[in-house]
Amino acid sequence: MKKNKKETKPSIRNFWIEMFSEFPNYTKKLEFYCIIFALVIMFFYGPDCLLAQRYLQNEITELEEQKSFYEKEIEQSKKYIYQLKNSKIAQEKAAREKYYVKRTNEEVFILKDISEK
Repeated sequence: MKKNKKETKPSIRNFWIEMFSEFPNYTKKLEFYCIIFALVIMFFYGPDCLLAQRYLQNEITELEEQKSFYEKEIEQSKKYIYQLKNSKIAQEKAAREKYYVKRTNEEVFILKDISEK
C-alpha cells in the first residue's frame, strides 16, 4: 500500500487552523479588536502604563544624579573637616574667610559689590 502524500502529521499549527476555520469571520475580527483594545489599555492607561514607567525612569535617573552630587559634597566636607582638625593654618584661613577674624594690629576691609542684590 502506498501512503498518500497529502496526509501529514497532526501539528499544533494545523490544530489552530482547523479551530479558527470553524468560527465565523466576524468573531475572528471581534477577538482581534478585543485583544488590540486590551493591549492599548495595558500600555497607555493605568498605573503601570508606558508613560508612567518612562516618568518613573526619568525620576530615578535624576535621583541617582543627586545622590552622586551629594556623595561628592560629603567627601569634600570630610576633607575640609579633617584639614580644620589637623592644621592651624587651615583653621586661621577659615576663621578669616568666614568670620572675618583679624590679627592684632591688623585692619580688615570688607568690600561688597553694589551691583549684586
